Amino acid sequence: MKLYVACKYCRKKIYFNSPAKIRAELPYLFNLQCQQPNCHPHVGHQIYGRGEIYNRSEVKAELGISGLVGGALVTGILGGLVAGPIGLLLGGALGGGVGSASDQTDREAVERFNAS
Repeated sequence: MKLYVACKYCRKKIYFNSPAKIRAELPYLFNLQCQQPNCHPHVGHQIYGRGEIYNRSEVKAELGISGLVGGALVTGILGGLVAGPIGLLLGGALGGGVGSASDQTDREAVERFNAS
């Protein structure tokens, strides 16, 4: 799960790392910087690199890179090394199944955060 706020000026996503599972676990107010080079509130007034204050209610969650791709790749490669092409296919299917369960857990975590 990836947490972000929308920049107050350019509306691009500003991602940040946090172990929070719900909004109440975030600080009420915090400062984040937009990294977009063309982000400015008024024509001719560049604020690149300047932080803005955000409220935890402005934070949203979205799915991160799911376990589906990583699990399928690792298991498929290992299967391919051990049992050749058939092992590659079986390993990819097994990895996809494990990744799918992880993906569902991530979806539920995103829904829980966004509803909090």
